[in-house]
Amino acid sequence: MSKTEAITAVTWRPIAVLPSVDVHTTRLGGAHIALIGSTDSRYRTCIETNQHLKGFLDSFTGSHGEAIRPSLIVISSEYEGKPLSHAIASFRDIVVASVVLDVRVVSVLSHNNRGPFYSSSFDNYPWMISDREDRLHAITPALSAIHRLKDFRGLASPAVPIHRIDNGHVHEGLFKGLYRLWERQFIDEQDEWEPRSILRSLNMATAAMQVPTTSIVETLFDWGRVIALWVSAFEILVHPGGSERADEAKVLKRDRVASR
Repeated sequence: MSKTEAITAVTWRPIAVLPSVDVHTTRLGGAHIALIGSTDSRYRTCIETNQHLKGFLDSFTGSHGEAIRPSLIVISSEYEGKPLSHAIASFRDIVVASVVLDVRVVSVLSHNNRGPFYSSSFDNYPWMISDREDRLHAITPALSAIHRLKDFRGLASPAVPIHRIDNGHVHEGLFKGLYRLWERQFIDEQDEWEPRSILRSLNMATAAMQVPTTSIVETLFDWGRVIALWVSAFEILVHPGGSERADEAKVLKRDRVASR
């Protein structure tokens, strides 16, 4: 089989829906998992091979009834037999780091926000199509349920705008480096401290970059919680592993080295 035929033979399966981003780039993915938008050929193939997926996606609107086209996290046939839940969450953290961190830097320097400023834009929708005909399922810490597709009405989050993600929004070098760590951890199943600590730190950073409100408006306590999460993210990142510990001195030392 030629390389072209091998690529063509790979099939992709949708596993999660992200209604608050409109992805127009192919840079957010690798051989095993990807975040894709409606202009991607893999997206169209998924719809063509699953009539219930099309009905599910067509049911989404914005808060005021405007039609939207959610993006999808898809996994390839090369991913079969590998663990999913933690790996999918970690992949989302990589996407957030590769997009939101860069958008924040540009926003601070230019005083102009041109992309998703919060990780909440990349929240997975709790409902997804199931293997049963005309049935959806939702599994979260607060909910485990099955419902009929024909009664479903999907909504994008009212707390964040729907952002279009183009090539320019993606820090491609950062994504590729983090994706290699993700492969070591979840595909090669190497139990090594480096990929584990970096990916755990990213997970904490994703939590730190969520919309910081627990009420109608943000409070001082909301921002205090965000700061605490960022502190934890840095401590995880610099932790030497084993029985050693991370502290303020190690964080500041790493910061000084990185700023040179």
